[in-house]
Amino acid sequence: ADPTMEDQADRTEYLKVSQAFVDECERKYKDLLPHLGTRDVARDMDLVRAAVGDEKLTYVGFSYGTAIGQVYAQLFPTHVRAMVLDGVMDLSQDGLQGATGQAKGFDGALQAFLDDCDRKDCLGDPAGEVLDEVTAQSEKAPIPAKGADRPATPGVVNLGVGEALYS
Repeated sequence: ADPTMEDQADRTEYLKVSQAFVDECERKYKDLLPHLGTRDVARDMDLVRAAVGDEKLTYVGFSYGTAIGQVYAQLFPTHVRAMVLDGVMDLSQDGLQGATGQAKGFDGALQAFLDDCDRKDCLGDPAGEVLDEVTAQSEKAPIPAKGADRPATPGVVNLGVGEALYS
């Protein structure tokens, strides 16, 4: 789905595709879903720690792994040897609140990247305009990608930019 929200039709389509994903997931994995929460993952990690014979856990958590690490430390504080987390998450927020905060962070990172690219003249034209052109081109028709298993749709372009901003 096109992740750019330019009008109500884009929003409606994105919500429709998202709901179809949720519905299919619920249909296929109804019995498993209640056991996939962060607390469940943390408890599973402790079972793995014990199964490999480690007295304490050494853990590095990035992104969602940060939340897993925080919950693990809350549930099993005496089982932590060392833990590195790339941030701290407010676990009292629901998913939508967390996603909104993350989106603001990505917007800030994107603007910093575009500003830096413009200072270094890395694309010849203003970087924001180049990104807008690539996004618009992918919206008109997927961009062929030589040697790849799929073309760059708007979602793929957005994912590529987002993944790059992570680092």
